[in-house]
Amino acid sequence: MTYNWGATDAIWLGRSCGIPHIIHSEHGFNIDEAASSQWKRDLIRFLVYRCATRLIVVSRNLEQMMNATFKISRHRVDFIPNGIDTDFYSPNVYEREKVRDALALNPQDIVVGFAGRLDPVKNFSLMLRIVSACVRMDKKFKLVLIGDGPEKERILNGCSEYGIRNHVFLVGKHENVLPYLQALDVFMLTSFGEQMPISMLEAMSVGVPIVASAVGEIPTILNGKSAGFVHDIREGHENFVEAMRTLRDPNVRMQMGKNARNLVVKQFQQRLMIQRYTNLLETITGKNLLPLIA
Repeated sequence: MTYNWGATDAIWLGRSCGIPHIIHSEHGFNIDEAASSQWKRDLIRFLVYRCATRLIVVSRNLEQMMNATFKISRHRVDFIPNGIDTDFYSPNVYEREKVRDALALNPQDIVVGFAGRLDPVKNFSLMLRIVSACVRMDKKFKLVLIGDGPEKERILNGCSEYGIRNHVFLVGKHENVLPYLQALDVFMLTSFGEQMPISMLEAMSVGVPIVASAVGEIPTILNGKSAGFVHDIREGHENFVEAMRTLRDPNVRMQMGKNARNLVVKQFQQRLMIQRYTNLLETITGKNLLPLIA
């Protein structure tokens, strides 16, 4: 099994070595291909994808790309949504209060958060602009960034530029992000490109509503606005700020958070994802894999 652009060499190498079954997974692109894919890479993808037995994608957008751009027949492409352990990623009032106390956050603060690599594709300039407008609207807005990466210094400079340094908390990278997710009131994604972000599903599973950019599978997941808001980043920051204005109401946040968790529990369980992978592998190999998984 190979994963994303960085492993495409292994597809043709594996085939040349006589490996009978090669499954390639595509989960999205980095900042250099956030707006559009690169034609040189697309040419390589066009060739090496044909060496793979099957292709797994995590969004309908990628599924369509496989067919339209790379001319891969639909029966060789499998859409398998990401899944998470919803028993592990669940609300916990004790952990919520513990983290908020450690960060000196007040119970009345509206804590917006992000978890993941601080990477250019996440579009933190827009996130800071949104938070800055929210702080001007209500001083109770705070931003917690969980993770580390190359954008850290740029984020710090942006906080100083907008005058919101006291409202932004960079807590660094943590092996266990769960307590920080439980401490949030809203999870925000302003990315140039996503497909099906695990961090968003984890936040939803702990009962946190979402405000996110309309990219990849996110609009489909949040269709209907019962669990969050989705906006086109090309339209600026105002729509995001309006969503945050609505989420100032704790009753709205509570209901949308419940809806978010219910949605993940019903559609994005880890066991469902594992079963789909198992079914695919058994179909390809003709072998019963359940004893191996058990």
